[in-house]
Order: sequence, then structure tokens, then C-alpha cells
Amino acid sequence: MDSLTVTDGRRVEHATLEWMRLRAVEAGGKEKQSPETVIRWFKLHRTVIYKWLRMFRSGGWDALKSTKAPGPESKLTQAEKNRLGKLLMKNPLQLHFDFGLWTLEMVRELIRRKFAKSISIPTVTRLLTEIGYSRQKPLQRAYEQNPERVRLWKQEEYPAILKEAKRERREIYFEDESGFRSTGSGGTTWSRKGQTPIVRKTGKRYGVNSVSAISRRGKLWFMLFEGTCTADVFIVFLKRLLRNNRSPVTLIVDGHPTHKTKAVRHFIASSNGMLKLYFLPPYSPELNPDEQVWNNAKHFLKRKSVGGKHQFVAEIRRHLRSLQRQTEKVSRFFLHPDVAYAM
Repeated sequence: MDSLTVTDGRRVEHATLEWMRLRAVEAGGKEKQSPETVIRWFKLHRTVIYKWLRMFRSGGWDALKSTKAPGPESKLTQAEKNRLGKLLMKNPLQLHFDFGLWTLEMVRELIRRKFAKSISIPTVTRLLTEIGYSRQKPLQRAYEQNPERVRLWKQEEYPAILKEAKRERREIYFEDESGFRSTGSGGTTWSRKGQTPIVRKTGKRYGVNSVSAISRRGKLWFMLFEGTCTADVFIVFLKRLLRNNRSPVTLIVDGHPTHKTKAVRHFIASSNGMLKLYFLPPYSPELNPDEQVWNNAKHFLKRKSVGGKHQFVAEIRRHLRSLQRQTEKVSRFFLHPDVAYAM
């Protein structure tokens, strides 16, 4: 046998080597082939076949199957891993770090401080995965938000509004305003490394504002407008909302000053009970399902290249009208974890 063509199998993939072991031993048994003949088929060293035969005699077919090699012994004990998991649930600032988000370097330093052990960054990554941690983008919450008010809203105030709506056969809508700007950040694309693609677009700045309302049943009503959302603009939208609904409407809004103006209060009073207004807790936009409409629309715009304001506005209107017809999709906005309470 040519010594330059044989190998001991260490460079062969595990799955392939397992098949070779099983086939070689089977050939030697069922087909009565000699070990020397079998080993020549696979161009392996003659000593390999005898090792496989010994494995088979001592452990049967299972002994010939590939097994995952054990990794290096963990640097931290199980008790230390459990403690690390609890420490990482705290804000890093509480543990005298200068940054409020955990990084691999900070976790490495935490392990050095608490357990007097030095480990590499790759080991930190494996360790975090082992104890059930993953890299995540944190949710943003306003410092001014009152957690107790949020709790009361979810557990007491909204259930009471829901009960009233059922009793009075009212349709509940969540309302919100937003703005679209031509300078909004675009999406991403694939390209060769070092060759950043160029997308041609106008250098002019323009935008359009919008207001919408959605219900759990998947109804969506919207209006685009120029300038700021004044009381007059808001009242125009309220009139359209009432005109498109046969049943009385309960509208849930945020605390924007426009929603609390004298003109709006007067309009609501003149609706003879067809419209009721309720307010979300302050600094809690995440509680409003209508936020998902704007997230959806702005994500759509990232993938569009428009040539001017007219086309820009037309694309927004077209997308919102399309979304308006997809009642099931709008209903699914209420499945978002932050607003699931409203289902």
C-alpha cells in the first residue's frame, strides 16, 4: 500500500468516519472479507481496522458510532454559575460599573471580581449561553413613567372601560398621531465587503403627518394632514371616525394637549354619548396598539425609494389603505406583548 495515500482517519469528518467503521466491520463479518482487504478500500492504516474490531467486540455497534468530544472543564462551578445568573439580573450600575448595559468585557470583569477567576471572551460567550442568557436589544421606557399607574391601567381602568363598552355596545379604538419624514433612516441591503451600495434620492426635506385609530376587530381609520395636529385637525378626524361607525365609539388616546382642549371637550359633549374619550397613563406609548401601525408603515417606507413629496405621500396613503383591508393583520397588532392586555 502506498504510504502517501493512507491516513489514520483523524482528518475525516465524524459522520463519514462513523459510516466507514460500521461498513468495515460489517464487511468483515457478513461478507467474510479479510481486515487487510477492507482497510484498503478506505485507504486507511492497517492498524485502524483492528482498533475498530476491538471496539465492536467490547461494545457492539453502538461503540462504533461517533460521539461528541467533551469540551474543556468549566471554569465556574454550578453554584458560581447560579450566582452569576442572579448578578446579571441587576443593573450594572448597581454593581459599581460605569455603563448600564452588560457587555462581554463587563461580565468577564464581574467574574474576576466575584469569583477571582480569569476567563477569555469566547468562554464568557459560551458561559452566558449555558446559563440561559442571549444578546438582546433592551426596551426603552421613560424615566417619568409611573409603574403603579401602568399596573392600575392594565388591571383596573381598562377592564372597567371594556366592561362599559360591552354594556353600551361601544366600539373601542386606540388613537395615535405620527409623522413621516423624507430624512428617515433607510433599510439595509447586501453588498460585497468594502463596496457600500449607493441609493439615489432627493436631497429635499419634506414630510407629512398622520393620525389613525384601530380596534381589536381589525378596523383601521387614518387621515394624513399638513402641519401640526391642532384641535381642529383632531376634531375633523373624530367626525370621520364617528361617520364610519354605526355604534358608539370609545376612543383611548395619550395625554397630548390637543386631546384635552376646550374645543375637543365641547365636541365630545355635543356627540350625545356617541363618543367617549379615555387617557392612557402618562409617558406610556408602548401601551397603545396603534403604535404598531406606525412601526409597520415606517418599516415599509425603509424599502421604498421615492422621487419627491407627491410620491412620498402617495406611497404612505397606498400602504395604509392596503393595511386597512387586512383586518386580520391589524388585529394581530394587539398580540404584541406590551398591548396584549387590550385583547
